[in-house]
Amino acid sequence: MPIILLSDLVEGRVTEADYYSSKGQLLIAKGEVITDRHLRLLHRRNIFEIHLHYQEGQEVPSLTSITIPDELVAESRPTVEATIPASAGPSLEKWRFTQGLEGYEQFLAHRSIEGLDRALKLERVSDRPVGKSFRRSMRQKFLFHRPPVYKAGIARTYADSLDKITIILNRLVGGMTVDTGMLRSLVERFIEPFLNDRNILLSIASQKVDCHDPLYRHVLNVCLLSMNIAAAAGYGEEQVILIGMGALLHDIGMLLVPQSIRFKEGRLNEEEWFEIRKHPLFGLHIIDRTLHIPDAAKYITYQIHERENGRGYPKQRSGRFIHNFAKIAQVADIFDAVSSPRPYRPAYTPYKGIEMLIKMGKQKLISETFVNTMLMSVSLFPVGSMVELSDGRIAQVIAANEYHLARPLVSVVAERNGVLLDQSHTYTLDLAVDTTIQAIKSLPFDAMVDDALYGF
Repeated sequence: MPIILLSDLVEGRVTEADYYSSKGQLLIAKGEVITDRHLRLLHRRNIFEIHLHYQEGQEVPSLTSITIPDELVAESRPTVEATIPASAGPSLEKWRFTQGLEGYEQFLAHRSIEGLDRALKLERVSDRPVGKSFRRSMRQKFLFHRPPVYKAGIARTYADSLDKITIILNRLVGGMTVDTGMLRSLVERFIEPFLNDRNILLSIASQKVDCHDPLYRHVLNVCLLSMNIAAAAGYGEEQVILIGMGALLHDIGMLLVPQSIRFKEGRLNEEEWFEIRKHPLFGLHIIDRTLHIPDAAKYITYQIHERENGRGYPKQRSGRFIHNFAKIAQVADIFDAVSSPRPYRPAYTPYKGIEMLIKMGKQKLISETFVNTMLMSVSLFPVGSMVELSDGRIAQVIAANEYHLARPLVSVVAERNGVLLDQSHTYTLDLAVDTTIQAIKSLPFDAMVDDALYGF
């Protein structure tokens, strides 16, 4: 069942579903107005998480029925998707590494790794929100505020950024230094759109645009999602920028994994799996020699594949020994990964991706705190995703309702008879206001519409 934190319940709101305790006890019935007495009683009973109960027929299965793919469980040896065609990509001649376990152990003993570990242990690198919360400055535009020329401009910003990050990563992997200002300016160009229209970049990032190498689109999307989570978690603007920079670099080491391993169709053997586990260390190696960025951003590359239960890689860190910046990026990385197709499976619907994040948080694989933070900013039906409404209409999610996770703001793109609306005739529906209608099913990203900005 989806979960709402007690701290997020607002006095005076009408419940959109039955609210239950973790033991299945009915706490507040659907349609009741939340009162101060409700909140005080729940607090007295030490109930800090509310479980939502949905009507039969809604696509909200128990978390026990959700399967976490092997690719997301770091201790397994997954089938790895190749990311660079044999005829393309940066030159790797600059770098020479010892293969297998020996090379892995050499990396782990490197002084830069020890320095990051020591700084985290001694709490020398801050990972808590500092300064004015960036979120307080963010606003939201709606359909009538988004003329076609505006939407086209945002789409060009995304496409241009995709080209630029491709060039930057290729230069770094090729052993060429890059001015840190180039990387920072790439992140900063998203600050104004975030401030003025916080959901539109997530909407664009959700679209599966053509790209000759999905790795570059993946790091850009993880950057945007990480910035959104960081802002929702109360981090200041400078920290949001830093997290965005680290997220753009998080998978650069994958470009140094031998193509014979990345193209392998079957399971990886022991030595090949060590090569995959080295890619965060490859990334740090590149960053240390080609860029000058704060250590806080490096933790994202270093620890994005660690897990809260200590079964991740490269060093099996857990709990407080994983930097919060990395924990934020973990959530973004997993969501974008499961929402993208793989050779051995199609892309999961955004809703299924959210379900997996919730379950992984409960299983202490990733930070449950930052999973909940993401839920507050993208909803159970993530921004950009397509949904079927209870009256048969098809809509695209355009904004989350922070206190009604299952009731986002949507743009209706097809009427009950299945007729697709012209873009100029789409209209907004707030499911938190019109409680007679609800989203009952998440649809694939490409359902009904081909235009990346159709409903926005």
